[in-house]
Amino acid sequence: MKAKKIIDAIKEHYFSVPPQGEDGNSRSSSMSKLDMCAYYALLSSLSEDELEEAEKLTVAYEILDLWYIVSSYRNRKSYNTYSKNESIDTLLQRFTNRKSKRVVESRKELQMRFPYLSFSEQKKIIKAFLISPTAADRDWAAIEADKRWDKSYVTALADAYTKKHSQKLAITVIRHMPIEFVKEHERSLVMFSRVEFCIRLSSNLESLGSKYDISFFEYLYIAARSGIKTDKSEEDIDTAFFRQIFEFCIKSITGVNPAYCQIDNIPWIRRAVWALGELGYDATILKFLQMKSFCVNEPYDDIDKTQLYFAHKWIINHYFPNAEEFSWPPYDKVKVAVENFRHPRLIKVNRIEDLEGYDDLPPDTIKFLSDFI
Repeated sequence: MKAKKIIDAIKEHYFSVPPQGEDGNSRSSSMSKLDMCAYYALLSSLSEDELEEAEKLTVAYEILDLWYIVSSYRNRKSYNTYSKNESIDTLLQRFTNRKSKRVVESRKELQMRFPYLSFSEQKKIIKAFLISPTAADRDWAAIEADKRWDKSYVTALADAYTKKHSQKLAITVIRHMPIEFVKEHERSLVMFSRVEFCIRLSSNLESLGSKYDISFFEYLYIAARSGIKTDKSEEDIDTAFFRQIFEFCIKSITGVNPAYCQIDNIPWIRRAVWALGELGYDATILKFLQMKSFCVNEPYDDIDKTQLYFAHKWIINHYFPNAEEFSWPPYDKVKVAVENFRHPRLIKVNRIEDLEGYDDLPPDTIKFLSDFI
């Protein structure tokens, strides 16, 4: 009787709320947090048997919102009742027993308690999650194992990665597994993160860089992360850094990467700047900031003249006034490509030979532009 009295009271208040929603029948979105708090306060006085009776009443009334309120309260009460005083070993037993009806609740409780447990108990949880048949559990364990590595994870991590590859598992494998295992699975690991792979095998950085087509920005980052001192002079690093930016600007201007219009969106640029600082190339960072200031403060009188347009102009003026010397298309010749290739949807020609002024372009420029058609 108590259950019916409470459900009827909730029902009466529920129907006093003006309906909303596309069909004009839903009231759940109109209920405030205070309403829900009052409903839960009423339900808290019911025993488990009375709650079960209340849930059956909501089904009989055919009011989905009321059923959801009672059902969610029962689940929350059940979770809070059993989990707070359970030991880690008991929770692990329930989590690993796939026939248990409390796998989900045990997972939530273990993950919630995890940061506050001793390292020995954390290791138990990580191992249990690594052998879980659920991919999300294995990925969670891989992230935590990376932060709190211990040799006892080797077997479970090897089994987990061998059975099913994933990005998060691969990163942890590259960083912590024995080097023989890393080399054995080189092909799949490189697919997930060639940069992390090169960092782990940084002693062979030059050969790996050419093998996996590592960009100059990535090279800087790998060198900084690995603590490798490059044999390149500051002038060489400075020139290569701005050349990399210049090449990306040209690709963007000619429509290859139209989505990237800001310097901050250049792939790897932030990590490259961080790496320059770690490697001691402060002068290059100061020049980079000068270039950014020029790009931001230059008036935008043309919608196509984005930050990358002005960055490429700044580099031409400050570094390579004679661009042909570096086998790059000089600025006045690149304008031909700009007019024809500003956006893929606006491409006006299908062949390099069809470009206006093709006969006047030098061989190096023709070779450069042909990559974008």
